[in-house]
Amino acid sequence: DSNLAPYCTENEKNAFSTALENMENWLYEDGFDATKSVYIKQLAELKKMGNPIENRQHEAKCRPNAMNMLQKTLEKYQSWLNT
Repeated sequence: DSNLAPYCTENEKNAFSTALENMENWLYEDGFDATKSVYIKQLAELKKMGNPIENRQHEAKCRPNAMNMLQKTLEKYQSWLNT
């Protein structure tokens, strides 16, 4: 498993794994002599599946800091209201 595994469902993981395997097979068969535009299209298809998972990982890593900043801001304004 990769470091993205905690951020996807089992179904997403299986579908992405299958898509990656299919893409690898395509690269060694029909994709061997494909044009750049075809490679770009194929990459875009993989990114449709992978980007949301990467975004969840990024959000999870940034969440503790964002929560801390929100808490400090709330405390600041509560203090201001109480004075």
